[in-house]
Amino acid sequence: MAQLYLIGDELTTTGFELAGIKKTYLATPDNIKQVLNEVKGDADIIAITNTLYEYAEESIKKIQSTGKIVIKIPDRSGGGEDIISKLIKDTVGFEIKSEKKKVVEGG
Repeated sequence: MAQLYLIGDELTTTGFELAGIKKTYLATPDNIKQVLNEVKGDADIIAITNTLYEYAEESIKKIQSTGKIVIKIPDRSGGGEDIISKLIKDTVGFEIKSEKKKVVEGG
């Protein structure tokens, strides 16, 4: 069975722990590279929040080159929209865009 590790801020790690993910690691921009070094040996899949991903892109590329899977997940700062859009486009074969319509009341 693949080992999933989650690295993120306090809110994200708490949420994933409540969802049953056992291997969660709290990290900050200052210690993200250290945390990645700590988990990369045991983890098959590493989910990391968008903000922390930005601070450790070089380290993540090295980890990915060893065959490990690193997934960037959205956090409070956003992120993830491009990945979701790409998955939809790859699945259905075209891009889906929604147009927001303005609702006029009483008119």
